[in-house]
Amino acid sequence: MATDTTLIRDGTLITPDGEIRGDLLFASGQIAAIHPQISTGDVDSFVDATGCIVLPGLIDPHTHIQLDTGIYKTPDDWEIGTRTAACGGVTTVIDFATQFPGQNVREALAARLAEINGAAAGPSPGLAQIDYGLHMMLTQLPPTDAELDRWMADLLADGVTSVKVYTTYRPNYYQD
Repeated sequence: MATDTTLIRDGTLITPDGEIRGDLLFASGQIAAIHPQISTGDVDSFVDATGCIVLPGLIDPHTHIQLDTGIYKTPDDWEIGTRTAACGGVTTVIDFATQFPGQNVREALAARLAEINGAAAGPSPGLAQIDYGLHMMLTQLPPTDAELDRWMADLLADGVTSVKVYTTYRPNYYQD
């Protein structure tokens, strides 16, 4: 028997090229084939999608899960917020790691990961029920450009590829 395969049969598949009626084969958690009719062969499980629309997992690139604003925290935590997202077809969220006063970006990222992972260090399944990424919310700049370059290199090494910089709210705005 095949290893961890699922065939979604006879659905309306939404693809980057448009919609087709057909089958979708997953193998080991990844899409292995999309075709009008896939041979059942050694498939572990089947889903009859007749009359259903089959969408790829959606990405929400701007979420605020358990966000600490300094005044309050948004009410959803990582378990509930990501579970709710999954119910809406979202398979990945990109949230924010906020740099609070006195923190460098590594400390801010570590604190956010600990919150997401239930105090475990580093990326792990933790409380998040779906995949996630983080934007770094930069609220204080280091004293030198060289140190800022190191911060950015550290973030990239840790998988953070985007930075939010406030430009309008005092005291976190920058003139250049």
